[in-house]
Amino acid sequence: MSGESAPDDFLSGASGYVAGIRRSALARLTDATIDLSQSRQRAALRRAAERWPPRRRVLVLTIFRPDVPNLEAEARRELGGSRHEVRFEAVEVGGAGKFENLNRMLDRSPVTDGDWLLVLDDDVRLPSGFLDNFLFLAERFDLAIAQPAHRSYSHAPGRSLGAGPEASCARRPRGDRAGGGVSGPHILHAAAVPAPQGRLGAGQPLVGAGG
Repeated sequence: MSGESAPDDFLSGASGYVAGIRRSALARLTDATIDLSQSRQRAALRRAAERWPPRRRVLVLTIFRPDVPNLEAEARRELGGSRHEVRFEAVEVGGAGKFENLNRMLDRSPVTDGDWLLVLDDDVRLPSGFLDNFLFLAERFDLAIAQPAHRSYSHAPGRSLGAGPEASCARRPRGDRAGGGVSGPHILHAAAVPAPQGRLGAGQPLVGAGG
């Protein structure tokens, strides 16, 4: 694992989606280059994740908008193929905000009922074997809260939140973006649950409690 990053590394200096023919092509090329350069490491990770850690109980929470195309059903299928015990809870956004909905879901399904909580946006496309690999890395490096690296093409801040050809398996930034996929074990409960009230999740700091 790489060491603590720069004080302002969570400030990407960019927002919004990657747009434009040139920027989109460059981002896709960057992702393809990373995939190729890390193919051996990822194969080794998949093999290791088949054996360890022991089977965990994972609560997955997602808030989705039914009026626009989303990937909620696709994510449900992918996570359902994990060797871990997964309980998937999804609600329509309705008139409430992300964290308002999240707190209501946590009231009905306390995070302490499982080993891990995964909060997932409805526009995230998960790679095959995502959950098994993700939990292996989180527990291997004893992380209290974890977020997968962004693809370069997924969002403009991907440059600061993403992986690179030279990247280690995990790094410790000073903050996590409250979107995409954020996961933490029940020891996170006192620090980040309940979530801060608010309609939007972007920019909310998440602080993990190690133990």
